[in-house]
Amino acid sequence: MKNFKSSALFLSLVSIGLTLSACNSGSQPTATNSTSSSNSNINIAESASSLPQVSVNDLKQIFNALAADPAKTTINLESAVAIITGNDQAALAKLKSLSLSGYSAAVANANNVPHVTINSTPTQAQYNEALFAALFIGDVTDSSGSDGTSDLGQITWDNTIKNLGMVSHRFFGGYRLAQQDYTWSFNPGTLETIVNTPNQIGNLSDVNFLNVHQGAVGDCYYLSTLSALIYQRGAASVLAKFHQNGTGYNIDYTDVHSVASQISVTPVTDLEIATGAYSAGSGQWLSYLEKAYGDVLMTPEYSFIYFGNTPVIAGSIYDLATFYDGMIASQLPVGQYYPAFKFLTGHEVYEFDTVSNTDDTLVNLYAANPNSNNLILGTKLSPSNMVNLIDPLLAQGRVMVLGTPVDTKELNGATDSTAVDLPPGIVGTHAYAILGHANGMFKLRNPWGTNFTPAGPDSITNGYTMNDGVFYVPDADVFKIFDQIDIEQIPGLDKTPVVINGVVQKDSQGNPLFNQGSSSIMDSFVTSNGAYIKNNYSSDIAVPLSNNH
Repeated sequence: MKNFKSSALFLSLVSIGLTLSACNSGSQPTATNSTSSSNSNINIAESASSLPQVSVNDLKQIFNALAADPAKTTINLESAVAIITGNDQAALAKLKSLSLSGYSAAVANANNVPHVTINSTPTQAQYNEALFAALFIGDVTDSSGSDGTSDLGQITWDNTIKNLGMVSHRFFGGYRLAQQDYTWSFNPGTLETIVNTPNQIGNLSDVNFLNVHQGAVGDCYYLSTLSALIYQRGAASVLAKFHQNGTGYNIDYTDVHSVASQISVTPVTDLEIATGAYSAGSGQWLSYLEKAYGDVLMTPEYSFIYFGNTPVIAGSIYDLATFYDGMIASQLPVGQYYPAFKFLTGHEVYEFDTVSNTDDTLVNLYAANPNSNNLILGTKLSPSNMVNLIDPLLAQGRVMVLGTPVDTKELNGATDSTAVDLPPGIVGTHAYAILGHANGMFKLRNPWGTNFTPAGPDSITNGYTMNDGVFYVPDADVFKIFDQIDIEQIPGLDKTPVVINGVVQKDSQGNPLFNQGSSSIMDSFVTSNGAYIKNNYSSDIAVPLSNNH
């Protein structure tokens, strides 16, 4: 397999010096493949007709109850998000009180779906919520292009009928439908997710990277960073971020100005649990962390880093009240690893990408020039040299994440002459956590929790055996597949900017001051803030926000 990337495409995804990487939630199809899951011989390209179907009459009752137009054919997107996030309690109560007649049949059918286990009998209210969540995901995520765009689908009766198979699949769960088969993965249903998630934060055994399962939200880069953090720091470090605050939690994070902060997060709703990441029934810790990150990402400090400014784009998720509201719509904009690393670890990140269409050489993308507004290609590093760096860097406890190319055949069409042909079971515009490196093999995890069995021996041609998202890739293959690696910077070991009260300190000539590190491993590379310290930390935006946003 020849792996190459269009530099023009890559540079088109760069804005004011920020590398942007779309994130695949596995909800947008463009290709077909009949590969089987390692858990069964079920063909992934199974038809929608082979799965249970939700009640059309019940869906119509939901429209009749919640649609605002006279014809009762359109549920306003913002209104739907307000119901999901619990901000419209009256509408949520109306939804939960509906006497939908398909309740008993749906519960019976759910228990007959292969590999779906519901721990207790759902209530009528839980059924109603799960059906609404499936309706929402099925309509919104199946109406626009691949994940990473800012366009939203509409919740209309026509879309619901057109996407009835998708709505049913999202409700019941099971193996992906034919139009999603490039994901090779298994979806928990919205009913299963609501019923099986206990109403508690979780304990040390619950906080496990194997319990991170991406939902309809395209935040793979965040969930992979979180998974790598759990691997390197352990569950206790994650639970230590939570502080009980009435019925919700204050959650610790670090803002982009390196100021330790907290955000107050209201209790997650059943609908938020159903539409976001799934913790495999291990409690609500993952839902809270996803919600906290989404809310913080729309504050001025983070949106400046993420978008370059505070955006207001008509008809996109940015119209919604918070970024998490947009995340629920499964339409994250093209994303960066930097804010995820900063939020979770409090540290900067080294970022390397392959920008050449002639080889796989990794480039440290950001120049050290603090006055640079644009991308300036930095130090180059061969894939073999990067592989040699991995062991000592992992030994220092660094969080690391790999990313796949944006332009791939499975996303953009098999006939696209510039598209990368990835191995079966690995998808484009997606983030994978590094969970170790030994004996010439990288241990990685897909946040979908994918299972996959290659048609032949593990190889770059056949793909790699995956169990619950965990798989192993040889050193020789890793940078033929992945075109980006992000590596946590460790203060004390690395050169870091001098920051006081959230402001980078500068000398009399306006150049930033740096603390020198004790480790020489990364001396020749710059962190992801190297090219735009001046912009990110200028006096007009560097005033730290309140610790309780």
